[in-house]
Amino acid sequence: MILIILLIISFAHAEKYDANSTDLSKCKIHYTRSEGSYKDFYEISNEAHENETILDFHFWVLAPSDAHILFTPSTKLNKGDPAYEIVLGAGGNMFSDIRRAQKASVKASIRLKNVLSSLDPQPFWIHISKLGLIEIGREGEELAFLSWKDNNPLPIKYFSFGTWPGVEAKWYFDCYPNSGSKEVVKKLTDTQRLRHDLLSTYDPYIRPVLTHTDLTILKMQLNLNYISLDEYKSTLQLRGTTKLSWNDEKMRWNVSDYGNTKSLHIVGRQIWQPDFVVYNAIDLMGRDVLGESVMVVTNDGTVQWNPPIHIKAWCNITDLGHWPIDTHSCLVSLGVWNEFEFLQLQFNKEESDILGQHFQTEWEVVDVTIIGNFSWDFKSANNTEPPFFKINFMLKRHSSVYSIAFFTPFLVVACGMLLTFCVSPFGHLKISLCCLQLVIISLVLVSLAEIIPILPDRVPYLVLLYSYSCFASVLCIIISIIVINLSRSKYDSPVPHCIWTILTSTATRVILILPSVQISTNYGKLDDIPILSSDENVQGTWILLGKAVDRISLYVYIVLIMYAVCSQY
Repeated sequence: MILIILLIISFAHAEKYDANSTDLSKCKIHYTRSEGSYKDFYEISNEAHENETILDFHFWVLAPSDAHILFTPSTKLNKGDPAYEIVLGAGGNMFSDIRRAQKASVKASIRLKNVLSSLDPQPFWIHISKLGLIEIGREGEELAFLSWKDNNPLPIKYFSFGTWPGVEAKWYFDCYPNSGSKEVVKKLTDTQRLRHDLLSTYDPYIRPVLTHTDLTILKMQLNLNYISLDEYKSTLQLRGTTKLSWNDEKMRWNVSDYGNTKSLHIVGRQIWQPDFVVYNAIDLMGRDVLGESVMVVTNDGTVQWNPPIHIKAWCNITDLGHWPIDTHSCLVSLGVWNEFEFLQLQFNKEESDILGQHFQTEWEVVDVTIIGNFSWDFKSANNTEPPFFKINFMLKRHSSVYSIAFFTPFLVVACGMLLTFCVSPFGHLKISLCCLQLVIISLVLVSLAEIIPILPDRVPYLVLLYSYSCFASVLCIIISIIVINLSRSKYDSPVPHCIWTILTSTATRVILILPSVQISTNYGKLDDIPILSSDENVQGTWILLGKAVDRISLYVYIVLIMYAVCSQY
């Protein structure tokens, strides 16, 4: 009994292995990047119409998601016409559907993750019976994972492959000897016949050379028209266009054989394209560098391709000390990674426009440096490094707006500090000016905290400037309080004789711009001021001392403000 069970298990494993080990080189191959439409149709063989089965279809598909198969009674089909549409790996390879019309009328659905793969072809079978039963399963499994019965079956005669817009798929079918689907023959124009002859057996994932060891030379120009630096995320964003050209040995033809057709326009990945990658890219943006664009192929095999380019790369921003007139150096490393052993990249620096005269952002390109391994010779070197080039951008911020927005308040604060030492101590203006300075400084510091990224290496000078201004404003308040107390308080005696001697000296009066006084025989009394009482003479000496403190503070603050402005900016 145990032996029988082991034999059954071995037979089951052997059957599954045979089903999954089909020689795909014997299969028909079809590539789709249909942008959501069906173009090429195949006629279902009449040999399949046996017993109760209309269709016994076996196929393999290589796709990341959204592989579509359409079974229809006619090749001329509108969007709302009845048809069977089977979608594998829909919704980003999350579920599969059976529909009775294109992109509509879902009849059965199953949530089955990762049914498709972008690395290995996945095998499936589809059975459609005369009674309208549609079953879908994996090769090697007898039970279907998705099925639905149509009570009003369609007389299907053709099938077609498709994908979701932007998704590429490679189909393998008719791999067995008894398979016999035929592609629907159309009356073709010279251009259509040329496309069919060149592309029907073309593999766009293999380098376009007849001999594998031949060198493919890829010429490149780069024109940038947009650049942006996000300091918060440390990301550099570039947009522009590229001009690529190479020779495709598989896309050559005799002009006279195809009605004097000298060029073809190819859309999508129907022929080989270089796969560029940004090595310091953010997330998955490293591979989605080049956008969609038409490729022009001439009869000698020359391919011209001018796709848009979009790069998002990391930029190491560590020094914001000179914000908002800061300068940053950002490096973008761009290369080719498909079959790079026999691929040589030639970057045309002279005809490339990287300095960017049309940038409409806050950043100006000061300097650009390009380095790369363009001189590598595959015949004389055992190369293990793909062709690449690095572009180093030196970016400087257009700081006029920030300068006006943040330096103007500093001038107001500076003038307020100086005026504080010039106004009379008899009133509220002296303290009011100091408080106004603190309010302005606080608002600016809060704004700077919202705008400037927080980096640990160096504090921006503008932040330090306003921080020190805050301390200076507090000191200004303290000095103002001292001067007000000297001027308003009642004293029994005048200032000390040594201080009075200094205050009344000619040099001190000229430097500090003090009022002229005459010393009478009675110490401490101002002769040029009418003497009303002895108390007023005593008070006048202290008022003069307060003015001297104001003048000294004024000169010190003028020097500090000039140093703060000129030392950095």
